[in-house]
Amino acid sequence: MGFMLESVGRYPEKKKSVIFQSDLFNKIGYNCLKINRKIRYNLILFALFLIIFPTVVSAFLISDQGTNVREVATGNLTASANLSISIYDSSIGGNLIFEQTLINAIINGSWNVMINPNLSYGVIYWKDYSINAEDLDFDGIERLELQSSVGKINNISFINFSLINSCPEGSSIRLIYENGSVLCVLTNTSFNQTFTDLFYAGIQWAYNMTTPFTNWLTTFNYDYNQTTPAIAYTDAALVANNNSFRSTYNETYNASIIWAYNQ
Repeated sequence: MGFMLESVGRYPEKKKSVIFQSDLFNKIGYNCLKINRKIRYNLILFALFLIIFPTVVSAFLISDQGTNVREVATGNLTASANLSISIYDSSIGGNLIFEQTLINAIINGSWNVMINPNLSYGVIYWKDYSINAEDLDFDGIERLELQSSVGKINNISFINFSLINSCPEGSSIRLIYENGSVLCVLTNTSFNQTFTDLFYAGIQWAYNMTTPFTNWLTTFNYDYNQTTPAIAYTDAALVANNNSFRSTYNETYNASIIWAYNQ
């Protein structure tokens, strides 16, 4: 009996231990599942951000304004109306680049809205307007010309690299157009070439000159590269003056000594 009681007394403890471990693993698994769900949720948001962000940053806001919108029947300012703005790449037909309808954008005959078309900088576009789905013309002109002041500048995709070497020799690229063609201008090399020729010619002459020197710099170069001994060059005037000085000095000096010795 003692064995049985001891055994009965031990089994509940093992069962409790097993239940406790099972609950612990369940809690850990549940928390891991919650963490995994959060990670997946964040990854999904991040992926959506990467998809949407290029579209958002590729557009630039443009202010669009208009005034004096009146009712044809009464001539009164339009109290409220919807405005549709369309942008094309041509004055007639062409491709639709942007279109947006703004509800109740016109108030008391005017509008002042912000639109975000994806345009390229410096490119010519054409805008078309509709008010309450009715086409709007400007003195018979269907579309208004618009040169984009926003957008990517120097978009590398516009450059046709096959045209880079199309400039003739002696000229260089001054401007790259939107379609990839280039504007070539002549390069002014005459001044540089003349200066280079004179500069190096002067150095070469001074360094290798064989004529008598006239100043310190050419004296140094002449002495360094002379083809004849330095003593070969003499100044006749200096030699004459020097000889005259020596003769006068010797005569005076020697005469004094002789007179003093034989007085």
